[in-house]
Amino acid sequence: MAAKVEYVHVVKAAAVVVTVGGADRYLYRKAVLPEGVPEGEVKRLVAGKLVEKRRKQQKPETTGGAPAAGTAGDPAGNGGSSTPAGDGGSQSTSSGD
Repeated sequence: MAAKVEYVHVVKAAAVVVTVGGADRYLYRKAVLPEGVPEGEVKRLVAGKLVEKRRKQQKPETTGGAPAAGTAGDPAGNGGSSTPAGDGGSQSTSSGD
C-alpha cells in the first residue's frame, strides 16, 4: 500500500504576513506555513505566488553512535588532531654542540 504524500506550503517571497489564531506572524523566505493558517489565507498567498506547495520531506532515520572520521566532529579525518598528518606536533632543534 502506498504511503500518503504530505504537502506543506513554503514561503517564496522575501517575507509574508499571515494571521494565525488572531495574531499576525511574519514568515521569511523558506519558512513553512504553520498549521492553523486559514484556508482562505493560504489560497491568497498561493494566488499571489508568495508561497508554493511542496512535498513534505521525510526526516532520515538516525542510527546513533559517534560520527565517523571525516564528518561533523572531525572534517579533516585526522582523529581530532589539529596538527598536519605526519608532523608529530613538535619540532626539535639541536645546537650542534
